[in-house]
Amino acid sequence: MVNLNCVILGDGEPFPVRVDGGNTLYALKVAITRKKTDTVLCEAYKMKLFLGKQDDGKWLDAAGAATLMLHRNGSPRGFKQMDNQLLTINDTSYFGAGFEPEEGDVHVLVVLP
Repeated sequence: MVNLNCVILGDGEPFPVRVDGGNTLYALKVAITRKKTDTVLCEAYKMKLFLGKQDDGKWLDAAGAATLMLHRNGSPRGFKQMDNQLLTINDTSYFGAGFEPEEGDVHVLVVLP
């Protein structure tokens, strides 16, 4: 199991989600939808997820996530979109099998339609 800290952009309050690393990105979207039923009012497949890793390789923190602005195209500048819903959480494109989350880091940025 992997503990990921997520932030819905525009909401700003980080929340944890626990998922199996062998699950797909779509399963992570479903877990986020179930965790934030008061905020996520769309189907899981419609949300966009971005890695919270900055250009310098460091993970974003809650204060940094709260200040992010979206481009006109609806994505945060400089963050990689997690766009293949069939890849697993442990895929090297996302977190990798040896991922160890640090306290205070934001791992997933959530953009709602």
